[in-house]
Amino acid sequence: MDRPDGKPLQIVMEDVADTLDLFDFESYEMGRDRFTLLEDVFPMTGQIHYEYDLGDSWGHVITLEKTVTSQALRPYYLEGAGFRPPEDVGGEGGFEAYLRIMADENDPDHTHMTTWSDSQKERDLSMEQINERLQRVFMGYMYSPYFV
Repeated sequence: MDRPDGKPLQIVMEDVADTLDLFDFESYEMGRDRFTLLEDVFPMTGQIHYEYDLGDSWGHVITLEKTVTSQALRPYYLEGAGFRPPEDVGGEGGFEAYLRIMADENDPDHTHMTTWSDSQKERDLSMEQINERLQRVFMGYMYSPYFV
């Protein structure tokens, strides 16, 4: 995300090993995930770049479409569409190979990939189930003054 001073903000998870050792302080301003609010990020830009699963490097562009005001400090799933790719499929390149193999029943890896894929399927969750899970995660989160 570009900042007014021209230095992009990179939000990091502090509990990931070596985050501080590997961070490029010359090129980026660091935002800590626990203390960086999305309401502070989006006024500067309508889009943010998000990398999920640093091993597979899934890159996402998240675009702010609307805001919903609430007095409650809690995560809440509003809406969504589609399914996620299988976990640990190997990033974008692995996902492309997965789709190619799954589409070709004659591919020598098709049977193996189908068996593996069945173990990775996304569960079809309702909005209520997703929000219940988000609440459980949020209830387990505790602010610690030791990380300030």
